[in-house]
Parts: sequence; C-alpha cells; structure tokens
Amino acid sequence: METTYPIATSEIKHVWNKYDGIIHVLNTKNFRCPKKGEWFISGAIPEGYLADNDLDQKYYIAKLVRVKFVTQTIIEEFLYWLIKG
Repeated sequence: METTYPIATSEIKHVWNKYDGIIHVLNTKNFRCPKKGEWFISGAIPEGYLADNDLDQKYYIAKLVRVKFVTQTIIEEFLYWLIKG
C-alpha cells in the first residue's frame, strides 16, 4: 500500500468542489524541480502543494488521487484459537 499525503490547507482552493471524495497527493518518486501547475510534496509534515510557477528547488512530484478510508477489524482471540486449536 502506498502512502498518500493531504493537500496543504493553503492549496485546498485548487481542488474544492472540483472532485468528489477525499483528495490527497501520491508521491510519483520523481525528484526534480516542479513546473507551473504541477503538484509536489514538501514540509516537515509532508503535504501537497501546487506550483504557481516553475520552481528552482527540487521536490518530489505528486499526482492527485482520491482516497477511501477503510476500517479493518482484527479479532485476535479467534486467530489465537486457530493457532492453538
């Protein structure tokens, strides 16, 4: 499973009401200077930002993705019973 990052609060205006669901950014593993209009990941607590113009500093380039959070329940007692039999 790949890690996604939230969009920075200052950048929400770029995706608000344009997409359904929860939008995050996904690291493309491409490390270079972002061009105008590209999403990139930055910050001590990583978040997605949109480049307003071509940047001269390198960042990980990102792409927008829709995320769906799923709750998983693990019943440990049942697993223990299967192992001990």
